[in-house]
Amino acid sequence: MPPADDRERLIEEHLGERYELVQFLGKGGFAAVYKVRSRSLERLEALKVLLERRSDDQEFANRFRQEARLPASLDHPNIIR
Repeated sequence: MPPADDRERLIEEHLGERYELVQFLGKGGFAAVYKVRSRSLERLEALKVLLERRSDDQEFANRFRQEARLPASLDHPNIIR
């Protein structure tokens, strides 16, 4: 998928070795979500990217990281990683 805008170009520049952008899925109040293909795991994943207007707020960025860590730490047979 060719990048549609400057934001997607930046994402590809920073994460291009790890992920291939497949499709923009949507945007909320503080983040945009993309469908990506993990190059190392060879699977589709969702990638949530903090919006620029929130990136200067260190407390908010820390909460964003914590939000990502919590579900990643779950381990249950009925939960897909």
